[in-house]
Amino acid sequence: MKTRSALRSKQGVYDPGFISEQMQRLAQYTGAIEEHLAVLEEQIEVDEMNKFINYTHGQGKSVNQAETLAKQEVGSLKGEIAKLKRYVNSSWQIVGVAQSRFNHLQKNNVGQI
Repeated sequence: MKTRSALRSKQGVYDPGFISEQMQRLAQYTGAIEEHLAVLEEQIEVDEMNKFINYTHGQGKSVNQAETLAKQEVGSLKGEIAKLKRYVNSSWQIVGVAQSRFNHLQKNNVGQI
């Protein structure tokens, strides 16, 4: 979030070297978040399946009831995943816009790296 803010600063608009550095950081951070998301998404699928199996086989609940209960139990993790996905998507958009700005500044010889 700090790096995203840096790209919104005055220096993040006019200084090509700063823009380049912040773009690199944001891309690295965003990639790391995506790796974390992959683990979370795998975890939630396994957890939800295990909860469903426990409800149907272990507790004798109906399929519909077991599905509802399993989804309720993993709901907060699904919310976290959805939030992280939004940050990832918007971060990649910020990187793209910063790349365009960097190219524009370089083309017009504004600032120095």
